[in-house]
Amino acid sequence: MSYALQTPQKPLPGAYIQTPAASRHQPLQSRQPSSTPQQQNGLQQQSQTLSQQGRSTQKTGQKSEKEDVPPIQRAAKAVNEALSEESQYPDLDSYIGQGISSEYEVTTQPAWAPFQKTKMHPIPDRIFDQYNRAQVSTIMGLFADFNHAWVAIDNALYLWDYTHPNPDLVSFEEQSHTITAVRLVKPRAGVFVPSVIRLLVVATTADITIVGLCAQPAPHGGQAVALYSLKMSTPVKGLDVNVIEGSDNTGRIFFCGRGSDDVYEFTYQQEERWFQNRCAKVNHTNKGYSTFAPTSFFGQKSQQETVVQVIMDDTRRLLYTLSSRSTIRTFHVKGNGSLDLVITKPLGQTLSNVGHMTSQSDLISPSMAIVSISAITAQEATKIHLMASTSTGCRIFMSATSSYGYYSSSSNAPTSMQVQHVKFPPADNSNSQQNQQSNSTQVASYSSTPAINTSSRSLVPTRTAVRYAPGHFLAFVVRDPQAGTDLLFVSGPDSARIARPQDQQRMTRYAELALWLNLGSQAEDIGLVTEPFSASLNPVGFGNELAVQFDKPTSEIAILTNNGVHMLRRRRLVDIFAAALRLGGGDEGLEGEVKKFIRQYGPGETAATALAVACGQAFDVASDSRLARILDPDVLEHARKAFIEYGGKPQFNENSMLDQSMPVIDLVQPSPRHRGLSRYVSRLVRSIWKAPIIHEIVTPTGGLMIASSASMLKLKEISQDLTKLGEFLNANKSFIEGLAGPEALGNVKTKQDEVCLQAEHRALHALVVLIDNIIEGLAFVLVLYDEKIEETVLSLANETRQQVRNLSYEGLCTTPLGKQLAKDLVKAIVNRNILSGSNVETVAEALRRRCGSFCSADDVIIFKAQEYVKRASEAGANSDVCRDYLNESVRLFKQVTGSLSMEQLHWVVENYVSLEFYAGSIQLCLDKAQESDRGNRALTWIQEGRPQGASSGSVLREL
Repeated sequence: MSYALQTPQKPLPGAYIQTPAASRHQPLQSRQPSSTPQQQNGLQQQSQTLSQQGRSTQKTGQKSEKEDVPPIQRAAKAVNEALSEESQYPDLDSYIGQGISSEYEVTTQPAWAPFQKTKMHPIPDRIFDQYNRAQVSTIMGLFADFNHAWVAIDNALYLWDYTHPNPDLVSFEEQSHTITAVRLVKPRAGVFVPSVIRLLVVATTADITIVGLCAQPAPHGGQAVALYSLKMSTPVKGLDVNVIEGSDNTGRIFFCGRGSDDVYEFTYQQEERWFQNRCAKVNHTNKGYSTFAPTSFFGQKSQQETVVQVIMDDTRRLLYTLSSRSTIRTFHVKGNGSLDLVITKPLGQTLSNVGHMTSQSDLISPSMAIVSISAITAQEATKIHLMASTSTGCRIFMSATSSYGYYSSSSNAPTSMQVQHVKFPPADNSNSQQNQQSNSTQVASYSSTPAINTSSRSLVPTRTAVRYAPGHFLAFVVRDPQAGTDLLFVSGPDSARIARPQDQQRMTRYAELALWLNLGSQAEDIGLVTEPFSASLNPVGFGNELAVQFDKPTSEIAILTNNGVHMLRRRRLVDIFAAALRLGGGDEGLEGEVKKFIRQYGPGETAATALAVACGQAFDVASDSRLARILDPDVLEHARKAFIEYGGKPQFNENSMLDQSMPVIDLVQPSPRHRGLSRYVSRLVRSIWKAPIIHEIVTPTGGLMIASSASMLKLKEISQDLTKLGEFLNANKSFIEGLAGPEALGNVKTKQDEVCLQAEHRALHALVVLIDNIIEGLAFVLVLYDEKIEETVLSLANETRQQVRNLSYEGLCTTPLGKQLAKDLVKAIVNRNILSGSNVETVAEALRRRCGSFCSADDVIIFKAQEYVKRASEAGANSDVCRDYLNESVRLFKQVTGSLSMEQLHWVVENYVSLEFYAGSIQLCLDKAQESDRGNRALTWIQEGRPQGASSGSVLREL
């Protein structure tokens, strides 16, 4: 049946679908300001055309591939697109390019703060008691990754767990000389026993010693450390060691002293060798006579350059030193134990490089000093290698280059270093506060180009600074030297704005959120408590904090001051949004906060964040300084409304109307709400989506051990989060456009609205189905590891076992092959339980209850019947109990004959024959034949004389 087209077959690009088209045989009518009968007829004709186009494509067989895609595959594609989009997060080099910048959003509103102080752990009174007895010197520091702090008072070293309310002191007092420096480093592999996981390097005025550190989980949840003497020390008299640094990859230990700018290495090995002691010191920068010469003659020594900081970049095998004259030196760490000086960057060269980027600025001048340096790893950036912080608060990003371009290989040494970018301080605090107060709920348009402020003295003088990936910057500013306190300026990248800039045509800009904190004391040391941040192993995607909001712990930083350890936590976007909803101040204020989010981060990210808050993903610091989930009913309700009311609408792509072969529904782009939902799901499953469900490991004895690519705790957390999401969608489906059901069609006014609603329903329903499948898939994996998984996998056929080895969580939850392999594993579990004499019914019922897609009700009945056959075999062939079990098994098999596979049928018949239960085997085979041939096609074929032909051959193959 054909339909007459009432509009031109090739409409003009950009034509609106609700606009009546001109007739081919009539002149074009002028548009009237009000609706006319002709226009209303045109609207009806256009709607009819949409219906005819959809029916025509179906009738003529011109279907798109999308139309044949099952819902689960459609949802999997949406999740994969979200993962792919987030993996393309801009790398550091793309928004820290050649030039200068000074863009900050310094907030004074607690809800929008990028960091927050969680608690302050006081220094134990026993430490103050020891401190009061000090005679020579006292130095303090942090081992933040172990939640321990330390203090060296004269010749005694004390460690304590600062998270414990009443910690025990771990002391090291074996040396008799004053301690000048302490550092915790990783040991070289194979030198010490595995229980020694760190080396405590202690330098005194006379020698440098390494001490073994072992750690075990403590009852209160932290780590209990113990120190063990390794009898390894070497003399360093006259060096006055003040800086120690170690290589995590190689275990090498480097140190410097206040007497020179030389770099030494503390070498150590398991046992003594010819002409080689167990430990020694090596001077890598001055290998001549001066190595053995005294450091001063006749008590006179000129003021000379010394090293104040040493940092190691293992990803590039580079060691950087910062001198007292703001000179940066780069050393290439070679695999043969040598250390070569390859680049010397005096302050004058740095100023010269910056001079080519900006006009005269008082912040970049010979009077400033470089107060600290921070390495930027190869995982984070390709071009940028180093960040230097100045006493004026500027950040100077540098790149090392070789004769072949930017230095990227760890085997060849770089030859020069150039300044790439300078980030100037934010505007003065007073001006910044005035701007914030005048625009408390509205941020300046990001698309506009703000003037670069190169004269702000808001960070003058900066005493020290540090940078942690992916760009968390902490500067300690001394406003009043007499007060002895620091003001902390802390900033971090605005990941959501960097990921999706409002102006797509322009280069991504270095957007940062910042705030000021008053520590009330002077900082002594800073340490990263959590693992170094990494959203990806490559620069592209590395800094995407949005992608790992629910996958990894948020960054936490410890700051040791003279009155305690201050804990600073990086706030996620979901935490900021929840706080903004809580502190919004009424419905009008809440609406303003949501609209502000949409302006800055887009409707899709706002929908994903609101959904996460509504599902209980946000955290905040409680009144007792404890980190707790935000489960305030008002906040959850506001987030629910934001997801539903500000989720946007699906959009019809009018330009695609030119392609008459595509169904109309495929021309609709789902709403930002769908984009936010798929983005949230992808962030929940990102760590396991492409990972295999099993990981085979061959033991040293040649045995097989199977481990999970993800921890069981992680799988349970993901399953719980997805369950909450599914419950939320189910409870609110009547309010969500696209999930409301057929009654929502009563609100549509045009055919276009109807098509858009159908497309939205198709997209959202597919994601709901996928969520249920993932929950069942995770439940199945948890059951699989509860059983003896090695025996289960080994019982599979070789081909099936290889497929299971390559099966990912995505494949398990979204593909027919994954479902079939799961059923094979279920059968293997049941068969193993049958052979071992375990209760099959209990296992089968647990599988059916937790993952019904992989173990249906029919499967449970089959497993029960197989259990009865096994019990009959154990009872003996001629006993009454045996016959009762066999009769019961036949009764159960008859209920599920259609689900009985030929493999299972062969197994049952063989057991029946061995037990001389011939009637049951014949009856079961006849029932299976009847179920397979309900139309009696085989009987018809016999009655027709067994004709030969294609049709009869197909009948035989099916039967």
